[in-house]
Amino acid sequence: MADGFQEGADNAEPDDSAYRRMMSEELAAQWDDASDMSDRSWSLGQSVVESGFGSITETPCRKCTLAEEMFLCPESRTFWERIPSSVCCRRIWKDFIDTFREDFPEEQALVKKRVMNIFKCLLGVEYQDLGEIAVEDFLRLIRFFGPFRAEEDRCVVVKQIEQLVENSFQKSKDKKSKICWFGGYMTRSEAETKLKDQKPGTFLIRMSVTEGDAGCFALGLVMLDNTIEHFQIKGHPDEAVTMHPFSLELEFKGRHFSSLPDLVNNCLCQEVIASESENPENGVRCSIICPGLPYNQIINGYKCPAR
Repeated sequence: MADGFQEGADNAEPDDSAYRRMMSEELAAQWDDASDMSDRSWSLGQSVVESGFGSITETPCRKCTLAEEMFLCPESRTFWERIPSSVCCRRIWKDFIDTFREDFPEEQALVKKRVMNIFKCLLGVEYQDLGEIAVEDFLRLIRFFGPFRAEEDRCVVVKQIEQLVENSFQKSKDKKSKICWFGGYMTRSEAETKLKDQKPGTFLIRMSVTEGDAGCFALGLVMLDNTIEHFQIKGHPDEAVTMHPFSLELEFKGRHFSSLPDLVNNCLCQEVIASESENPENGVRCSIICPGLPYNQIINGYKCPAR
């Protein structure tokens, strides 16, 4: 299989390793020090203590303290800290969404089931109201899709997800269902399994596992000679968070795009994507959505797929 860029190992990293990749070298060294501590109070989170004022969270764990450097903007950090919790680095979905409604009362996507289901899935929520959100999943989400910041009565990150949901699908050949080109958090080898034996022009867009610290996506595409190539869609989360109005600032072959649908609909599906292999005549346009991707379940109104 030809590769347009090198991502490193195919296998998904453990949560701790993926979380560590989002840090600067200095913070990563501190993370390792925290992980080596024998005192288990520095592990995944702190429990609560009971007092006359009810349940009060103890001092945040070391990893949660280090996470304070990775929220990208004060609005996202403030939002996370406002959510009531008995564990410093985890939140319950019900408390999360109640706080969200308070902070973004005009957010129209709250009543859109498909949008909210993908929102939950991207945050790693596997159950209903009592599903948990880990701080590393929250940090990953804002690196890929933007901050928890209000802009024209909308929440930036949810607006990006809504645009993705509403502009990433088409009717299947039998017209009985919808298929979506978004593959979610997926390794290169998983993408190749999905694309194997598909026709030239078949494609998917996924969240890069090994380049997730930089908010990078990847295009998987079956080329004219039936090889599979992977093209990096570079993210600029630190730059994007300063944009007003917000833009994801996704970079593909030197051009910048405000969102994934902007990139796909106005570039990838319109232009021949030149091969980065030795065959210059191997280019092809993204014309066929890869079948069998996990987010099709949500697009068609079913429950979130297992992560």
